[in-house]
Amino acid sequence: MSRSIKFRQRNKNNGSFWHWGMLNGIWENPKRQDNYIHPSESDQFTGLLDRNGKEIWEGDIVRDSDGSMGQIEYGAKDYPSFIIRYFKPQLDEGHSWIWSQFVKEELEVVGDIYSNPELLK
Repeated sequence: MSRSIKFRQRNKNNGSFWHWGMLNGIWENPKRQDNYIHPSESDQFTGLLDRNGKEIWEGDIVRDSDGSMGQIEYGAKDYPSFIIRYFKPQLDEGHSWIWSQFVKEELEVVGDIYSNPELLK
């Protein structure tokens, strides 16, 4: 599967995002200004879209078809991937691997951990 290699950095002052990486075939560099988080703390694009066609990023908060909510995180160190860490630990031991078919049919991005921290509760 070929996917875009994109990252986003949050502006600490206004919450907006700066996207960097391979964008439209051109390498864009991360922001190095004081008002942006350090590039090493950037969120990565998963390469997947939710059921509404919205890009799914590390740090996004998603809801699946049964109403369960979770956060997108980078997965295991041994096998690079993204997972959903559900807020209800009884769901698949608190996390689930993200498969493209599952995303297309089930997931909806409802916010992110920066703009919508109240969803984490």
